[in-house]
Amino acid sequence: MIHRPPLAPATWPELDELLGELRLADAELAHEAAEFDMQLKLLQDAKAAACEPARKRRLQLVGLILGFVEEHRAELPEKKRSVELRNGTVGIRTNPERVVYGRGSEYSIEVLRILKPDVITTTETLTAAQVKALDPVLLRQASITIAQDEQAYAKPKETPLPDYPAAVAALRAA
Repeated sequence: MIHRPPLAPATWPELDELLGELRLADAELAHEAAEFDMQLKLLQDAKAAACEPARKRRLQLVGLILGFVEEHRAELPEKKRSVELRNGTVGIRTNPERVVYGRGSEYSIEVLRILKPDVITTTETLTAAQVKALDPVLLRQASITIAQDEQAYAKPKETPLPDYPAAVAALRAA
């Protein structure tokens, strides 16, 4: 499309011409954006395909590392519950306390509304602190408990990553 600088309209037909050019400019913008979106989608698909083997290998490595940590949980230091190694740290992490609804949150909240209306006002969920303040008998009736899980973790060192081709060559040479 030949682009000439637009001139200020002096008549209604000239204004109509400018509106027509505006429509063409909008169509051109939409076409260019669609072209780039298509190219971007192709690049994203190619990136995903190229990264898939490394992503699968990473998941396997994480599974093996976390499995080892779980199997050797008893060997971890009692206080720290983690071990710092040359390439990172592994250990057992205690997750925050969470409220568990035995029969579903709707059932438990409704039981609390009936038995203790002052506990549930506007919120539909309870925090662990709110649950701890309730009577244990009431909690059993509403099928509410507090759970705190532990899970293994692995955190690689955050130093700069090695140059991939050089690192592979060094591993193969060793």
